[in-house]
Amino acid sequence: MLCKKMMKSLYLAFLFLLIFATGCGNRSGSSKRNTTWSISDHESITQEEAMTRATHVVTATLIESVKHNGAIEYCFQPNQVLKGNLAEEDNDTIHVQIEDDEDGSLKEWFVKNEIYLLCLEKYVSVYYEHNVYVSIGPVVSSMDGNWRELLVLANRISSQAVDDLPTQYGNPYIKSSEPSDLIEFADNIFMVTVDGIYAEGSQNCPTNVYQCTVNRAIRSDRNTVQSILLTAWKDSVLVGEQYIVFLADSTKTTPVYTLASKEGSIYSLDDAKQIEYIAKVIEGEN
Repeated sequence: MLCKKMMKSLYLAFLFLLIFATGCGNRSGSSKRNTTWSISDHESITQEEAMTRATHVVTATLIESVKHNGAIEYCFQPNQVLKGNLAEEDNDTIHVQIEDDEDGSLKEWFVKNEIYLLCLEKYVSVYYEHNVYVSIGPVVSSMDGNWRELLVLANRISSQAVDDLPTQYGNPYIKSSEPSDLIEFADNIFMVTVDGIYAEGSQNCPTNVYQCTVNRAIRSDRNTVQSILLTAWKDSVLVGEQYIVFLADSTKTTPVYTLASKEGSIYSLDDAKQIEYIAKVIEGEN
């Protein structure tokens, strides 16, 4: 399972984007059944600190655990959103990653259909099949004796939250594949030649990182760009070929660039010239 710190670095550092493309516990509670899960070798964080830092605090019912891209994800049905606003696509199910002990005992600790209090950080990526929420701090069962007090605490912290705290982490992307929308949204539009695979994705990973020469920067959020590392779907490009690529903001990821949308962000140069909106961009009319 990818840890929280590794997921953050997807957007904050070059290293994790390469890892993405290529690739323990102390319980407390009653003696009959522990009602709180926490990780002893994880960074020390209290329940109140977790609620303050979290982008979302929810109570949610555990539906199932699934193996996804080599990691265990826990699927929860949200019951009450105490902090943050869930996107429409997350109203029915949120996908949560939680650090486990080395012996994998977290899965045994969870009880299906039980309600839990979760402090979460939301991560978005054009490469995810869905939004991912990472649990921070203790996970508490509704069977815990302090359950009501914790809900009151969460509501108080939410009401005092400052506006400048992040509501999610990750590079924004557009859900449209229409050329006109991509042209308006993309922070970077390049004409590139694919030189080769810089980092090959693992079997469970849908992307590779490609080394590309920038033949022309049609639009760029950097002063000078001669080459880039492009994270793209496997088999979406061919080495030696030229493409027009629509890319998201690179401020936190350069020299690695991410796609502006799941579909329609990469066109062969020949195909791009046949599409009116894109042809005008290539010719410098937009």
